[in-house]
Amino acid sequence: MKCENKISLGKNNGFWDDSEASKIFHIFSLLSDIVDWLIS
Repeated sequence: MKCENKISLGKNNGFWDDSEASKIFHIFSLLSDIVDWLIS
């Protein structure tokens, strides 16, 4: 859910309209969620 929120915010701000940037943003969001899960 947190990851989905980050992605939707990224898409809405207009900066991530480029598909490559969107993919990178998505990957970093997933990685940060995995790290959060491992730490907790």
